[in-house]
Amino acid sequence: MKLILLADVQKVGRKNQIIEVKAGYARNFLLPKGLAAVATPTLMKQAEAAKAQALEFKAKIAEEAKQIAQKLKDLKITVQKKATNKGSLYAAVSESEIVELLEKETQIKLDPSMLKLPEVIKKAGEYKIEIELSKDTTGHFKLVVKS
Repeated sequence: MKLILLADVQKVGRKNQIIEVKAGYARNFLLPKGLAAVATPTLMKQAEAAKAQALEFKAKIAEEAKQIAQKLKDLKITVQKKATNKGSLYAAVSESEIVELLEKETQIKLDPSMLKLPEVIKKAGEYKIEIELSKDTTGHFKLVVKS
């Protein structure tokens, strides 16, 4: 039976993909749960249009990620924290703090989960921070922690 997926289904396919499955699987699982619809010519055209639009959107996101990575490449952000005489910070520099500093410096708003810290920042020094902007694009910048 030929169907168009209306949502991502694990081990079956992705949204707007045209698939061929056994009639029982379609009738008992995919169709009742609203995960798929019977592939009519009209729905097939709509699915193809949605696929093209999704590809265009992904390309746009990838381009924006590359631009952000370029902006971050030579960036150096400094943060002042209270520390002991030996240079150990009283409180670690958090991911949300780094994101706030980054937003103040560059007006780029990121999610803290995008940061890939090499370690917990508990000492004064210079750190290379990696940001996962998309599946294929990562950016780097330097964070200087001063006591």
